[in-house]
Amino acid sequence: MRSPEHLALLEELDQGGTLVEVPGGFAVAREPRGIRLGDVPDQPGALVAQLLKVAPDATGIEGEGEPAARFAKAWSVATGKQFHEVGGVRLYRLTELAPPPAVGTPRLAEAADVQVCADWLDEMSRTEDARRGWVPGDRAADLGATVRSLIAANRLWLLEADGHPVTLGAHRPPLHGVVRLGPIYT
Repeated sequence: MRSPEHLALLEELDQGGTLVEVPGGFAVAREPRGIRLGDVPDQPGALVAQLLKVAPDATGIEGEGEPAARFAKAWSVATGKQFHEVGGVRLYRLTELAPPPAVGTPRLAEAADVQVCADWLDEMSRTEDARRGWVPGDRAADLGATVRSLIAANRLWLLEADGHPVTLGAHRPPLHGVVRLGPIYT
């Protein structure tokens, strides 16, 4: 069983990602988002070679610290493409919750909220893609389906202020005892 740090990769697989595994390492390739790293072997050449078979045009790598830098260097050597660090990705374990004061009232999202929620998620995705230097994909249909699915499962919440939604948050079923939150839009 993989540790909770690996659970973010499951969502990538659920959304059409391709799992690549080699001894001591694994990653998920998902266009246009690029490559999300799990474990990276000390010598990442085999992982790079396998990922080149399924995502030769990947322009982004998500991972943590030194292992991601090691992988990026090997990817650069194999592809001839330069890289630079834009940001980092990490999963955290919540040990104590201190709720911030909130202005507004929470409520479950409804069918009438699909468009505003999908628009917010599209804006969030495009902003994040641009920040990472990725080419934004056309996710409009997928986002609407995602929102409808979350609403049907009573897992999408809105915070309303003055009668209008101002933020959203979703929760997913626990997996291996780990609660999964997201997407969150503020």
